[in-house]
Formats: sequence, C-alpha cells, structure tokens
Amino acid sequence: MTVAYPVAIARDRWPRPVAGRYLTWLPLLAVIVFCVAASTVWLWLNKSPTEFDQSMYYVRSLDFLSELRSGNISGALHDFELGMGPLAPVQPLRPVLVPFLTSMGYALLGPSREVAAGVIVAFSAILLVFCYLIAKNIAGWKAGFLASLVTLSLPLVSVLSRQYYFEVPLAALISIVVYLLLRPERLLSPFVAISLGLLVGLGMLIRENYPLFVGGPLVVAAGLFIHRERSSRKPVRKLPFLLGLGIAAALGFAVAAPFYLPKLALLTEFVGSAYSAPDWAQAHGIARASLWDRWAAFTYIFLLAGTTLPYLLLTLGAAAVMAFRRARGRRGTAGIAGAGAMWIVAGWLLLPYSVAWFSTAIDMRYVAPSLPAFAILLAVAVVKATEGRLQTPATAVVAIYAVIQFALVSFAPGGLRLDPFTTWDSVVASVNQAFSGRIRAQNYMAHITALASPRSEDWKVDEITSSLDELRAQKGLKSAKVFVVPYTTDVNTGIFVSTAAFRKLRLSFSGPGMATFDDALKSMRQSDFLLVKDANFGEGDIPKLMQSVSRLPFRPVGNPVDLPDGSHMTIYEKVGTG
Repeated sequence: MTVAYPVAIARDRWPRPVAGRYLTWLPLLAVIVFCVAASTVWLWLNKSPTEFDQSMYYVRSLDFLSELRSGNISGALHDFELGMGPLAPVQPLRPVLVPFLTSMGYALLGPSREVAAGVIVAFSAILLVFCYLIAKNIAGWKAGFLASLVTLSLPLVSVLSRQYYFEVPLAALISIVVYLLLRPERLLSPFVAISLGLLVGLGMLIRENYPLFVGGPLVVAAGLFIHRERSSRKPVRKLPFLLGLGIAAALGFAVAAPFYLPKLALLTEFVGSAYSAPDWAQAHGIARASLWDRWAAFTYIFLLAGTTLPYLLLTLGAAAVMAFRRARGRRGTAGIAGAGAMWIVAGWLLLPYSVAWFSTAIDMRYVAPSLPAFAILLAVAVVKATEGRLQTPATAVVAIYAVIQFALVSFAPGGLRLDPFTTWDSVVASVNQAFSGRIRAQNYMAHITALASPRSEDWKVDEITSSLDELRAQKGLKSAKVFVVPYTTDVNTGIFVSTAAFRKLRLSFSGPGMATFDDALKSMRQSDFLLVKDANFGEGDIPKLMQSVSRLPFRPVGNPVDLPDGSHMTIYEKVGTG
C-alpha cells in the first residue's frame, strides 16, 4: 500500500499532463521542421528565373521598402507603376499586406528574394499549425499530424509554399478563422469577435477573393450555433452572437475599406472579368468551351494537381467506412459536434470550388487556399475510420506516403510528379485527349511544372542586366528603356524588372505582353535597347516583332548570350532617332 500509493499519484500527476500537453505537439514540430528544412534546400538548389507575377510582387515589396524608409507608408497603398514602360498597366488591386510584411523583412535583413521566400515559408508554418489544431480538435492529435503533413504534400500547396505568391499566406489566415469558428459560441466573447474582424480585414488585404473562402465556414458556423440554441431553448444568446458577427464584419470592413473603396468600380470590373473576359478566355483556349467542358477540366485538374488521385480514393474509402460504422450505431470519436466541425471545414473547400466552376480562368492557383480543407477532411476521415488497433498503423502508412509524395513533387528530376505512379506528361496527354483541344489545360500544367522542381540552369539574367546598365552608363543616359522579346516563363519583362529593382539599376522594361502588334512596335521604337531571344515561336505577333528588329534603327552589341535552352539573347542598342 505504501509503495503503490505514491506510484499511483505519480501516474496521475506526471505522465498524463506531459503526454497530453507536450508530447502531442512533437509531431507538429517535426512537420514544421521538415517543411522549413525542405524549403531551405529547395531554395538553395533553385536558380530558375522568377515568373512575371512573382516579379511584380517583388517590385511591390521593394516599393513598400522605399516608402517605409521615407516615412510615407500610405503612398505605397496607391496605384503604382511597375517600371515596365508605356505598355505596363497600373496595378491598383494587387495585394498589399504580404509585400508590406516583406518590406519589413528587407529593412531588417536587406532586400533579397531569399527574404521574400522566408516570409512565405513563415506563413506556411502558421498554416500547418492551424491545420493541426483544427483536425486535433475534431479527432485527436493523430488527425492533426496527418492534416498538417498531407497539407504540405498536396502538389499545389508544396509548390506555392516556396514561391512568392500569396495563396499560402491567404490559406494561413483562413485556417485561423476556421479554427475560431469550430466553436461558434466563441463569438460571444468580444475579444474573439474583434480578432475575427481583424483577420477578415487583413485577409482582404492579401487578396480580394478572401470572402469566398471564409464565407462558407461563417455561414455554416452561424447555422450550427442558431440550430443548437433552438434545440437547447436558449434564444437569449442569439443576440450576443449576432452582435459578435456584426462587430467582426464592421471591423473587417474598417480595415479593408481604405484600400478598396477608392477602387470599387475597378474591383467590380476585375471580378467580373474572371467570368466574362473574352480576350483572356480566347488566349487560353476556352472561349468556345461550354460550361460543362470548363467544369470537367477544372475538376480534372483539381483532382490531380490539387489533391492527387490516391488521396481522393483514400478519402472516399475512409468516408465509406465511417458511413458503415455509423449505420451500425457507432458514431466515432467526434460524434455530432465533430460532424458539425467537419461541415465548417467542408464550407472552406466547397464554396470556392463551386464558384470557380463558372469562371473562365481555369487556374487552380486561385482556389489553392481551400486545399488545406481537403487535407483536414482526409486526415479526420482516416483516423475516425480506423479507430482501434488499426489507427496507429494507418496513420503511419498515410504519413509515409505523404512524405514520399512531397519528395516526388519537390525534388523528382524531370519535372512534377503527381504521385509515385503518374507522370505529368501522361496527365497532359489525357487532358488533351479528353477535351480534344477545346480547353488547353496543358498550359496550366506546364505553368506549374516550371515551378515544381528546383532548376539549376543559369538564365544569365544578372549578366544581361549588368551589361545593359553598363551600356546605359556609356551612352550617358540617366535611365534607359528596354524592350524584351519575347514573353515566356524564362524570359519576360518581370524577370528583368525585379532584378533591376533589387540592384537599384536605372532600367525600365516593357514587352509585348497582351499589347497589340502596333502598340508593341511603337514601344520598341521608343526604347533605348532591345533584348531579343532567338527561338522558334511559330506564328503570331512575337515572330513579327522579332523580324521587325532588322528594320528598326538598332544594332547588335557584343556577343549573343547563350541560354540554357540552346537559344541566344542578343542586346541591340539604338543608333538613330527611330
């Protein structure tokens, strides 16, 4: 008795608190360390030039840095030119929060692409933490561990977690909102209502489509709370709950309004163009495609590039087992409360996906912030379907597969791998065959492929930009205009703009982009230098512009620069008035 009693006390006081409060966080810590380490290695290996959108965001972050140092922070919230000459559009609706945070990183560590990537990796860690918390609250720490790891292994999430795009930061803020809404009664607290309002406002400052992702969880959470209040016969709490929602909505509006209200007409036009833009649709081969064709193509891309087929089959299988167990009277660990929470998570996934069906912009990147919801649903389904002795082995098997998929997507040579059995080329061929060329889904797939694996080839961007700046100085120009032909993933205006911006060079760049042939030709004539990449670009305005170089008052300077794809880049300088 005297020996057993202290042992019993020790069991109650020490092992359970340590295991419950601390040890269950170790799997999450392991996932975060894995994410940061893999991203660091990937960024160290990758030498490929940045894409146009990323380059534009770099310029915006540097613009914020300049305003930050001058003390004119509000100036960066207004329209800004990208330094791309007369063909460059003003970008009034581009995100501001992440570039602003990046500029503060620049102020501390110096401006570089690595610092910008570090900001996205930090948001990735936040996303993993709250995916863990959401799933853990529904079905325990094993579900949380799987949710965080599967989120990281989803192809598009893993790609975007290392690129200077803002879908991962957006998903991170959404995950915090969803976590708060898992218990809708939290909105009865003024502190939570104010926090939710700030998150809504800040999310709007990341991307204008933020309401699309939080709208579903908000509606589901409100419906669950009201239904629960009716069942418990406590209608007196409805008013405080609605007041909390009102506080959150008002505060969110107050945070976002200074940026959006002056641009309301432009915002309406911008959102509408995603569903009716004939030029964009024609350029991507979907102008004549039916709604069904667009829905089918988007679904196909979502299943393979967004979630992967093995994960989809696993989720469906686990859901079937859960349904069978429920039919036999076994609800599982989460019960009715867990089912409500899963519907809140499902709202995060289903509303953006459903709206995207009707868009002419078949780009999974715009819906990528909803993909962590799929990972959470998968993790909860697997854990709840394998309760008992199978739970730990099932968790381990799915975790191992997630690590393998992440490694294949991130580091497999030869491009993106969707899973251990499917190559990207076969997916492209399948889409082409399925839709007979009506929807060029391969454009999107090639776009993602270029971002997936680290590329070691040197596209000589720094060398070319330095040569241009030296020529500018030799000609005695305070600044120089450069026209870049053509426009590709590896060679475009944005790449040179961001390089010149980081190095503080007095060079502005323009290119054909979406301009007409006449406008592009006019811009070429007004430029001080031309950058021309020789390659076969088929038919269209690009070959015509390249042929026009010989008829313009420009001459080649120096030797052509060899590029990794076997082509060459030649610098031309103006020798007359044009």
